[in-house]
Amino acid sequence: MPMNSTVPDTVAGRIRYYFTPWWRTVWFIGSIVWCIAATVIFNVNHYEPSWLGPASVVPILAFVLVMFIPHKMPQSRQRRD
Repeated sequence: MPMNSTVPDTVAGRIRYYFTPWWRTVWFIGSIVWCIAATVIFNVNHYEPSWLGPASVVPILAFVLVMFIPHKMPQSRQRRD
C-alpha cells in the first residue's frame, strides 16, 4: 500500500523540502558550527567544563525534533479520523 506523503522522492527535492524556510538552513549550519566549536573547546580544555560535551549536541537535537514532530502529527491525526 503506497503511503500518501508530501516529501519529494529525489534527494534534491528532499533537501529543498527540509531547508526551504531560510531560518532552517541557518539553524542547521549554526548547530553544526556550535557542535564543532563546543567539541574543540571541550577537548582542548581536557574535558572541562563537563556540561559542554552534552550541550554541544542540543541544537542539532532540537533541529531534528522540530523537523520530525510537525511531519508526524498530520499522519497521526489522519489515522484517528
